[in-house]
Amino acid sequence: MFPDSKTCETFEQPPKDFHSRLDVAGVFCTHEGRFLLLQRASNCYQPHTWGLPAGKLEKGESPLTGAVRELQEESGITSNPHTLFDLGCVYVRLPGFDYTTHWFHLPLATKPVVTLTEQEHQAHRWVSFKEARELPLILGAEAVFQLYERHSCKQDYQT
Repeated sequence: MFPDSKTCETFEQPPKDFHSRLDVAGVFCTHEGRFLLLQRASNCYQPHTWGLPAGKLEKGESPLTGAVRELQEESGITSNPHTLFDLGCVYVRLPGFDYTTHWFHLPLATKPVVTLTEQEHQAHRWVSFKEARELPLILGAEAVFQLYERHSCKQDYQT
């Protein structure tokens, strides 16, 4: 569904000519100053890159409901929608393909067991921002990191 691209543009507000073709929801799961990244499987779009738990919304699904569902499907982590904090959106433009990403924060008191779906992900890591930026990241990840860092809870997780 996504075009084969090595570049993207990201925006805090949708540009005038932005025509979103789909919505994605994702979650920053944080624990003790680190956050969860998943490495995409070799058969996925942008194989072997690292990104946050996220995925396409189903028809009629709210971003919050989609974020909870995607988190559970991709990592095995279950959450209550009332424990997620809305971080806002990042608008992504690939050549000829615009889409909207909705982001949430889930602070965790205890580190959960992560269970991956082999078809989608091959590894996971709990990382700092510095460690994350040394990995091959999925397109648009840096804009999402910046969104999180601008959020009011940023001072707790900037190691």
